[in-house]
Amino acid sequence: MRTMVAVGAALVAILAIAYAVFPSVRAFVLGIGPYLLILVCPLSMWLMMKGMQGQDDQRRSTREGTPEQKQPFRIEK
Repeated sequence: MRTMVAVGAALVAILAIAYAVFPSVRAFVLGIGPYLLILVCPLSMWLMMKGMQGQDDQRRSTREGTPEQKQPFRIEK
């Protein structure tokens, strides 16, 4: 939730700066702005899931260890 709010605030700031600095693209900014704000939620969710997947891959590789570190499973009687 915090990520979506931060991304939304950054997007609003970028749109406001573009609106103020580039008067020739004001109509474009006003036209595309609402659509970009609607896309903030799915885009930030997608980025968050990609980040979590990268962390999961990293945890899995450290948990499994390298083949040199693995000990064979033995059943002793």
